[in-house]
Amino acid sequence: AKVTALSDKQIEAMGGDQFAAMSEAQIAAIDAKDLAKLSNADVNALSADQFNALSAGQIKALTVGQVGALDDEIIQGMGETQIQALADAQVKALTTGQMTKFSAEQIAMFSHEAAGGNINQVALFSVAQIQALSGEQVAGFTAEQIGAMTVAQVGAFTEDQAASITTEQVGAMSAAKVAALNVDTFAALSTDVIGALSTTPEAAGKPSQLTAVTAAQIAAMSEEQVQALTEGQIAALTNKQLAAFTNDQLNAMSTDQIGSITATQVIALTSSGDEIGRAHV
Repeated sequence: AKVTALSDKQIEAMGGDQFAAMSEAQIAAIDAKDLAKLSNADVNALSADQFNALSAGQIKALTVGQVGALDDEIIQGMGETQIQALADAQVKALTTGQMTKFSAEQIAMFSHEAAGGNINQVALFSVAQIQALSGEQVAGFTAEQIGAMTVAQVGAFTEDQAASITTEQVGAMSAAKVAALNVDTFAALSTDVIGALSTTPEAAGKPSQLTAVTAAQIAAMSEEQVQALTEGQIAALTNKQLAAFTNDQLNAMSTDQIGSITATQVIALTSSGDEIGRAHV
């Protein structure tokens, strides 16, 4: 605790080697306002354990310049207390390079709601920060975090990231967020995720999105999902896609849905050996 007796000038005069020699208890005793005066090199002289000894108040006192300069060792060692203590400007200051260093477990630590003094850190991520994440990191987002994201953030997911989205995560996406995925990203969703989409027309994908899905994804759709397809969505399907529907899926369609199938699509179905809507005959 003797550190608190040091003057501001004495703290400022100390070098990285001296800070590195301090115990975690001594680091925790440094006045928050003095931490903001340290050089980036001095902050990075701290070990991950020393950095994690900092209180939430000390973390919040760091400048955006200091946060944006944190090295890999500190980033990879940050605990939940330190991550959730980051203020909005500090979250925004994290570089794309730093974002890649967080583990999937750490990604799940970012707060998703303004509660207990926390902010919705997830909603603060920029498009660049999100797109810097690996598929493994994206899979680390909790369903609650996905639910707290904006439409623009979800729409920023890349194809590689979309392939890692889980059924729990997609279950937390609103129809608007599903619709925000671009065509190629939507097509990268796994068959399990496709099968987990809500049974609403909006959640099934826009016509432009549906044109990119594979035969395997079509086959993964539940009968309830097929029944939720609009006439416009069915008409947007390619012949190959429509031919991928099973007899059970086709028989689940309403008469209006069957009526929306074009003559060209009918030829594709009959040539594939499927019989349209036995239940509608």
